[in-house]
Order: sequence, then structure tokens, then C-alpha cells
Amino acid sequence: MTFSSDLKRATFQVLCRVGVDHFVRRRGGNHLLIVGYHGVMRDEDDAIKSWLMLPAGQFEKQIEYLKANYDIIPMSEAATRIHEHQRFDRPTACITFDDGYKNNQTVAGPILERHHVPATIYLATGFIGSSKIHWTIRLERALATSSVPYLDLSDIGLRTYSLQNLRSQTFVRLVSRLYRLPYEQQQEVVHRTLDRLGERENEDYAPFEMMTWNDARQFEQNNLIEFGGHTIHHQTVRPLNDDQLEEEIGGSIEEVARQVRHVTNTFAYPNGTPNDFDERASEVLKRHGIVAALSTIDGLNYSDAPPYALRRITVGSHVSLNEFRLRVSGTVDTVKGWVSNGHDQYVWGY
Repeated sequence: MTFSSDLKRATFQVLCRVGVDHFVRRRGGNHLLIVGYHGVMRDEDDAIKSWLMLPAGQFEKQIEYLKANYDIIPMSEAATRIHEHQRFDRPTACITFDDGYKNNQTVAGPILERHHVPATIYLATGFIGSSKIHWTIRLERALATSSVPYLDLSDIGLRTYSLQNLRSQTFVRLVSRLYRLPYEQQQEVVHRTLDRLGERENEDYAPFEMMTWNDARQFEQNNLIEFGGHTIHHQTVRPLNDDQLEEEIGGSIEEVARQVRHVTNTFAYPNGTPNDFDERASEVLKRHGIVAALSTIDGLNYSDAPPYALRRITVGSHVSLNEFRLRVSGTVDTVKGWVSNGHDQYVWGY
């Protein structure tokens, strides 16, 4: 069973109005919430449609809510507490960003400074200071603007996808499938897919500009920002062999340490689903002094949380403030459990 958008929105509004988010947060005891972002754009640029980029006003309201209801600490401090088996005295939150977009500094930065909120930014080091655009961004834009009704990839081992009112679902399915391919095969399939979608040559990717190392060094001077590794080429690590694992994970950690002073003892897996990392990755991380790693597995972290597969609430531009409140408090997961009772769950559309 699925909620329609209108019904979902109305349900979230009612639940927040009666304070369900506050009740569930208090009832759930002390825990660690890790919120995952990618980019923040200026409100006047809201014509840019990407789940990665939140309008600044939307982002600031979320930060205000978190500051009013959580102790917000750097990810390195939270990881040390977990590593030393310390309990959290009250609901505690960490703010994280993946990839290293320049708007983390220019748009999100002033908001974080205004509210004196720390954040951890995980850098895909091979993209820092470059004009590269990751294939997931190109694919999202190509799917959104393509005029073709169907995407036939059956000749290259995938399937035929309908694009009529299913573009966001197709994007999620394609990304999940492509991330599991070896790098060379992945790049070939991406190239063919973009070609068949009719990727526009003059596409404007300015909102996805990456920061430079000088930007990072300037940003960390506010003493609120720390940086960590996110691989070199933004590769999911499970398909990699041992040498590639060391290069992608260890190389990104070492490059961050060379370039900036405020370095976290944590790491973020690209894509970050349970299929994207394994025990081999955690062994590499341990050798490089990393005590915790972040996934994108949805949920909160309690005292028994596995340190190398910490959960995050990943927030996209489609998430309203009411939905945000219910997700970060654990209400959505609680309601899912109530309504499913071991059977089919509602589809919330993340």
C-alpha cells in the first residue's frame, strides 16, 4: 500500500501538530542522530531540480529544529564516544555533508556559522578542485529532461524502463544497479545510457561546482567544520579488489589529512547501502585510524550501533519540514512498525 503525496503531507502535518515527534524522541531514549546532506542552494535558484540540493531557507529551518531539540556535536566527537562505549546523555545529533560541493561553504556555511552549529564534510578527493561532474548528477538531469518515453538498455544487460511519470523511480533503480558494476563497465553503461537519453551538451552544472582545497582550508578556519574521506572517485567499495580498496579508501583519507588541519576520525561510504561496503572496507579503515564509518542506512544509532555501519537520515530537497521532524525523531520508523506488524509496509517515497 502507498500513501498519495497529499495524504502523506496531511498525515505528517497532523502528527507534528500534536507533538508526536517530541513524544517519540523522548520515549526513544538517548541516541545519536546523524543527518546527511549533499548541497544547499540559494533560494532564488530553486528552479534547479535535484534531490541533492536543498534551498537555503529549507535547510535553515531544519538546522533551527535540530538546535532546539538536540545537542549538536562534531562527528569525530560522536565517534570517539561510540568507540569508548560512552552513552549519550540526551538526544544528540551530527550534521554531515557528502562529496564536497562549493555551496557547502558559500551557502550552508553562513547558516551553520549563524547558528554556531558544527558539521563534517566528506570529500570525494578526486573531484576537489576539478570541473568533474559525477555520473549520478548527469544521469538525474538527463532523465529529468529527456523526451524519450522509454529507456531500452536490454542489449547491455539491464532492462527497459518506462519514463512516463516514473523518472525518479527509474533514477533510483539505475543508480543502484550501476553502482554494483566494475568501474570500467559502469562507465561504459553510463555513457550509453546518457547517449540514449539525449543528454544536453549545454547543460548547466554550475550548482554542482566542487570546492577547492583552498576553499576547504578557508572554511575550516571557523572552527566548526571538519573534513573526512569519501573515496577518491566516489566509488562504492564492495566491488573493489583489495588493492583498489586501499587506493580508494586509504588514498582519500591520506589526501584529506595532507590538505586540511581539521580532520575527522570517521569516513562516509559512497552510496552507503548495505550492498555497498563490507568487512574488508572496515579493516582498511581501521588501519588508517578511522574509528567509525557512515552508511546511508536509514535510522538512528543507539548504544549497540555497529561503529563501521552507522545509520544516517539522508535528507533531500523533497523532504518537507514536517517529514523531516518525523524522520529525525524516529517517528516514521515507529509508524512503519505499527502499520506493518511484520507485513507489507507503507512506501514513504525516499
